[in-house]
Amino acid sequence: MPPRKLTFLLSFLLVVVFACSAMAQNATVRVSVVPKQAYIFVDGKAIDDGHKTLELAPGRHTIAVHNYGYTPAIREVELVAGPNPALNIVLEKVGGPVSASFGVIQIEGPPRAAVLLNGTQPEYFVGHVDEFNNHIIWKQQLLVPAGTHEVSLLSKDGKFWSGKLEVKANKRVIIYYGDGSHPKIVVKDWPQGAAMTSVPRFTVGIASATVAVAPVTASFDITPKQINCSAPAKLSWNTTETLHTDIASDSGDFDGLPLAGDQTVSPRKTTTYQLKTSGPGGVIESSVTLNVNSTVEATLNGTPEVHYLRLGDTVLHQETATLSWTTTNADTIILEPIGKMNSDGSETLTLAPDKNVSGPVDETKSYKIVASNVCGGGETKETKVRLVGLVEPMISSVFFPTAYPERSHPQNGLLLSQQKQLDRVATVFKAYLQTMPNAKLMLTGMADIRGTNQYNLALSERRVAIVKEFLVAKGIPADSIVGEAKGENAKLDKAAVEELETQNPQQPVAGRAVNARSRWLAYNRRVDVVVDPAAVNSARFYPNQADDSQLLLESNRVTESKIKDASGVETTVASGQ
Repeated sequence: MPPRKLTFLLSFLLVVVFACSAMAQNATVRVSVVPKQAYIFVDGKAIDDGHKTLELAPGRHTIAVHNYGYTPAIREVELVAGPNPALNIVLEKVGGPVSASFGVIQIEGPPRAAVLLNGTQPEYFVGHVDEFNNHIIWKQQLLVPAGTHEVSLLSKDGKFWSGKLEVKANKRVIIYYGDGSHPKIVVKDWPQGAAMTSVPRFTVGIASATVAVAPVTASFDITPKQINCSAPAKLSWNTTETLHTDIASDSGDFDGLPLAGDQTVSPRKTTTYQLKTSGPGGVIESSVTLNVNSTVEATLNGTPEVHYLRLGDTVLHQETATLSWTTTNADTIILEPIGKMNSDGSETLTLAPDKNVSGPVDETKSYKIVASNVCGGGETKETKVRLVGLVEPMISSVFFPTAYPERSHPQNGLLLSQQKQLDRVATVFKAYLQTMPNAKLMLTGMADIRGTNQYNLALSERRVAIVKEFLVAKGIPADSIVGEAKGENAKLDKAAVEELETQNPQQPVAGRAVNARSRWLAYNRRVDVVVDPAAVNSARFYPNQADDSQLLLESNRVTESKIKDASGVETTVASGQ
């Protein structure tokens, strides 16, 4: 054999072997369908109508059988090379007769091409071209609800055409497919449609077929139409004859929804929700808008003024302030400078001066409610509480010169330094009386050990009396003062005096001679003061640094003229009258 012929023969044999090998690798499966007009799709690809033996690559495949008016059958199969068990698929009818204002779509094109309405997935299948291409003797017609429809033609060779048609009631729209690139559309009258009231979804005859596609309906709403920030609203929808329902918005999408249902939403801004639902009978788009109120409202009120009184370490009076607030449409509420709070509420504050200093208190404390929400709304309100009062580090016992006040001149003997101490006592106690009307000042008079017991008792009584008279002149009610004379019976011993001197904030002035006995005697010439019921005692510290401290230290009687000069008796009495 010539070399050229031998080469040709070898090539031919290789092609045959290769083809046979490829065929041997394929899987085959017989698919039988009822009704026989049902259409087969494999892996989403249109195949053909009726019974078919499929030749596929081995592996997993999705075989779907569709016929309008029937429940589709979808099988997931694992095919092996060579023959596979047959699939016998019997579809079940679904849905009743269809009532609508119909128009007709007639298709003149590839006869086995699948016809899909208003979607490109197999479930939108309504028939194949050969069921809708004759309107002369044998009526083969696709009845659709009046409206705009997207018609798609999908053939088994993969060719695809899609276009939108406006179909009016009682009109026949004819698609002359041609090569599919620029099909011709012709519209004609269809008077028979006016007489149609109810049509079965699928009917066939010997050489006729009618598919009546049910119209799609949809309702879509939201309740309520307006919410405050973070509040919920409910989207609700109800559709019929639909296959896919989605809701889209810029606050989130919901895909693959059931025919009817509801969905709770809580967007952070005004949002429009767009429903799109489709079936072979049409596409419906609808929208609802949910208005989100982000405005925050807030109020803050507080007690305008509270009072405070402290004597030493004892708080005699401390009023509380109450802050109350309300907010609406807020999810974060901060009460500055306290912290996070509920949306509405009140807070009781026990206020004290910021500065630990003695003297009058007059401070303004500011509070602020800052309310906000996640939707960007916010509001701030401020209130002020005035704190007024007095801080007195201590009150002191009142000390007297030797033998004063005398029986002949009981108004003498209260020196100016001691009058200043009593001024402080009067100021504190009058403030205390405003909040504790039954409060008492307890005065206890003492004398040093010199003199008889009777003399010392009388002397201490005069000391109590002059202190009381001074305090009454300063505005303290007489019945708020209780006096007691103890003479030398409550004297301090020398060790107690030495201990007090070590604690005394007023140490002796340099250069002033101090006699220990004289100091001990001077410490016992005094009137102690107790504020009751607070049980605050006067401090028994000798006034070492007072200008008149030397007169108070004298162990001997000082002349009356010196006492008058140091006490300003005439001025004091005149001002007290």
